Amino acid sequence: MPSLEIPGSWVIKSWGDAVVSINKLPLDRVQKIEVSRELNTGSGTCSITVSDPNRAYYDLFQAQDEIEVFMSTKTTPPIGVKVWGGYVDDVAFSIGSGETLELKGKEYMSRLSSQRYSGTFTNADLGAAIRSILSNQTDFTYESVPEVMSYLVSANIANDMIYNAIKQICDQYKVYFWIAPATRDMNVRQAANIVYTPDVITEGDNLLRQTKVTKNSEFMTNDVVIQGAGASTTGTATDASSVANRGTFSRAITVGNVGDATSAGNFAQTVVGNRKDPLDAYELESLFLAYTDPGEYIYISAPTINLDGGYQVLTMKHSWSPSTGIRTAIQINTKIIDTRLYLSDLERRMKMVEKKAYGV
Repeated sequence: MPSLEIPGSWVIKSWGDAVVSINKLPLDRVQKIEVSRELNTGSGTCSITVSDPNRAYYDLFQAQDEIEVFMSTKTTPPIGVKVWGGYVDDVAFSIGSGETLELKGKEYMSRLSSQRYSGTFTNADLGAAIRSILSNQTDFTYESVPEVMSYLVSANIANDMIYNAIKQICDQYKVYFWIAPATRDMNVRQAANIVYTPDVITEGDNLLRQTKVTKNSEFMTNDVVIQGAGASTTGTATDASSVANRGTFSRAITVGNVGDATSAGNFAQTVVGNRKDPLDAYELESLFLAYTDPGEYIYISAPTINLDGGYQVLTMKHSWSPSTGIRTAIQINTKIIDTRLYLSDLERRMKMVEKKAYGV
């Protein structure tokens, strides 16, 4: 088929755009992209389909090559926003629907699940402990992890994965952690520190549809015993209100890395705080949300599905194809944040910007 491009002419492409690179090499003929990121539940994933005549790409790429995904629209920088980064797990060539390359991979965090760590912390500051653990790997930086976070942790870690070691000390104080795709730098934030994304979802503007509503009590826990490294390393927690309203849902959980009773008690409080009620969650599909990280809160105005206010994002999924362009699907926690707090936070940030702009 002859080309529709005239030599020497300008070619104006659509604003909706997505670029995948493997080891810094941009891929041509990308047919489909799906990437996801999760909130402290392991590594996100990607699935990429590329037209690959004569197996040119298949013979070039290897498992654990780096994948980077950039997406852009009229409202994002021309080079796009890096929405996902990770490593190839599976490379497959198929002739079932044409000569296509199927790439599947896991997010950067997966590299921390493939390396062992051993160490002991006794009343150590959480920030210092995270930095100490991360000093045993060279894949990622950790400049955004404070040296002092004012939370004390104790842990006995013996040949556990780096990811597990960090997660178990962070869970003692409900601290989120993630590797920023653009910088490959580890970030941490206490869950009580509510941060809003600049993205918003508005019915009649960028909200496309509600895809699912879930109510799940499978992992509900309102009474828990945490057993740590020794017989005396035990912590308990109970939520009396949840027990009175819903009955007792008890669990005994062994967390071998926890080093003392105080840390086990902190862990128990976190478990009950997170799981004392059934999970209520919505899944929404919207136009591209370029600046949202899992764990952040997003303002949603969708009266017909009874969503109005700030909600925490649990999962982010971006997808692209030539027929649909860029779409974002999010799962949100339906615990609402008072809109007045959101507006006051916006006002505070606006004043800070004004002061900086005018040198006040």
